[in-house]
Amino acid sequence: MVTGFTFDPDFLDHNPGAGHPECRERLESTISHLRTQPWFGELAPIGADPADPALIEAVHSADYMRRARRVCESGAPFLDSMDVGVSRNSYDIALKAAGAPLALAEAVIAQR
Repeated sequence: MVTGFTFDPDFLDHNPGAGHPECRERLESTISHLRTQPWFGELAPIGADPADPALIEAVHSADYMRRARRVCESGAPFLDSMDVGVSRNSYDIALKAAGAPLALAEAVIAQR
């Protein structure tokens, strides 16, 4: 059995602001640690395309999706509250991050 793994360097460009736990350094540290594991080279890399926003609207309203896109593109530092730090490209990165588990699921279904 093969284990799939997905990561995109674009994920590092999400910047929720200083002091937020979802920072670039946390992800870099995690990926760096994984790369030191003896089994890392055996993982099957699975690329991720952005999820179709229509799929995400099964969970989030179309209004929320439009607002999220508008807020990120405006360069505002937060979406709805100070808990949700965003940067200019966070919306696009979120679509790609949502596409990652979908790509993994598709690979499993296709027995790749």
